Amino acid sequence: MARHLAGIAAKEGIQAEEEALQIIAQKADGGLRDALSMFDLIATFSTDRSITYRNTIDNLHILDYDYYFRMTEALLAESIPQAMLIFNEILQKGFDGHQFIVGLGEHFRNLLVCKDPATVTLLQVTGSVQQKYLAQSAQASVSFLLSVLNLGNHCDLNYKTSKSQRLLVELTLMKMAHVPSAVDLGRDWGKNQQNGAAELKKKADAPVNPVENTKSEPPQTPNSDTGNTIAANPAVRQRPAEPAPNNGLPAKTPKLTPTISLNATAAPDAKPNQTAEATVSYGNEPFTPEQLKTHWRNFAATRDSPSEGLILNREFELQQQTVLLRLDNQTQLTQLAEFKHELLEYLRKNLRNSQVQLQADVSVQEKKRMVYTNREKFEYLAEKHPLLNELKTQLGLDVDN
Repeated sequence: MARHLAGIAAKEGIQAEEEALQIIAQKADGGLRDALSMFDLIATFSTDRSITYRNTIDNLHILDYDYYFRMTEALLAESIPQAMLIFNEILQKGFDGHQFIVGLGEHFRNLLVCKDPATVTLLQVTGSVQQKYLAQSAQASVSFLLSVLNLGNHCDLNYKTSKSQRLLVELTLMKMAHVPSAVDLGRDWGKNQQNGAAELKKKADAPVNPVENTKSEPPQTPNSDTGNTIAANPAVRQRPAEPAPNNGLPAKTPKLTPTISLNATAAPDAKPNQTAEATVSYGNEPFTPEQLKTHWRNFAATRDSPSEGLILNREFELQQQTVLLRLDNQTQLTQLAEFKHELLEYLRKNLRNSQVQLQADVSVQEKKRMVYTNREKFEYLAEKHPLLNELKTQLGLDVDN
């Protein structure tokens, strides 16, 4: 399609850059009529009837390749501030965050394609841009590219359902900036494992030195009867002690030396059959309901799931240091249990109070009474207005069914 557009430009006397024609062909996505319309639009609005890379991306509102190259350099350098500034610049130019994250995924895909000479032909860009991809691909490892591709795809899937879409993209960029350290850590751990295995194999394969027979003086053993030392006869071996008869009873196990004194007294607070649980103490500072609501809303803003937001974005009561939460059904109660511990840790840490508790139950929903017939409608109104019954009696009226 790009070659076809180049032929039309030559016949019409229009100066067209190859990189611009490639972008038009990619934007058309297989539709030649769309490509010709974009080609004619750009040539019409150009002052000198030329189609350049710059006026093409401006007219078609396409993000420049340079942003993706700069973003990748910031991620490889693990520079979170630089990545955040580049993303903010993209948003200020009017580009959508979803459009950016999809384009960034395509950029990582192109870098991965450049890792193997056999797949470079799958790169649908011009020669100058292809050289940029090859140069940056040499700086990024396959592990890094696969990891950031996975993070970008996860962000793409959750973008439309997220309540804070910009925060979702920024959080994804922060995770991507930590991928190089994670990859290096995994590589070092693998090398240590290999070195340890090689060292064990080396020790296992090493020959065992035979024990040399050396002549020495027979050891002197004390005589328990006389107190004198006598030479121990090496030819005479002591017979091992025969086990005492147990009359069919199981043999006694040797006594173990206790590591704790048996006379030591237990702590007064210790209770039998009670497992000690390690907890983090955040103190016991008092807090106001307004402080609790502020940290509660901050925690709710970090949750991506709409169902979790439905649970958290509701009114609750505070009784002393216990939060009382009313839920609609058992499903919400089950889902709350999945992140209840994380919510409590967040509140305790920010409120500096380890006594904060959360109690949730399902509110009983009153079934609405449905009225259909005329008699049911009259009885329903008569319950609210008893004078209707008197009026019905005095006038001798009856209700149609």
